[in-house]
Amino acid sequence: MKTKDIEDDIRTRLERLIKSEFIDSWFNTPNQALDNQRPIDLIHKGDTQHLDRMIYILESGEPLS
Repeated sequence: MKTKDIEDDIRTRLERLIKSEFIDSWFNTPNQALDNQRPIDLIHKGDTQHLDRMIYILESGEPLS
């Protein structure tokens, strides 16, 4: 899957969880749950396993520990 397609997929999933005006900030802000890496950088590296897991947990409503 191309980087742009992955970003679009993640964006679509996030739109169900957070207000759309915050999504660009989410992509471009270092995230403590991602070892202080920016989600967009992980996408560009092709390292989306942690992003997928994070979004899955948010989508499922699974409690965060």
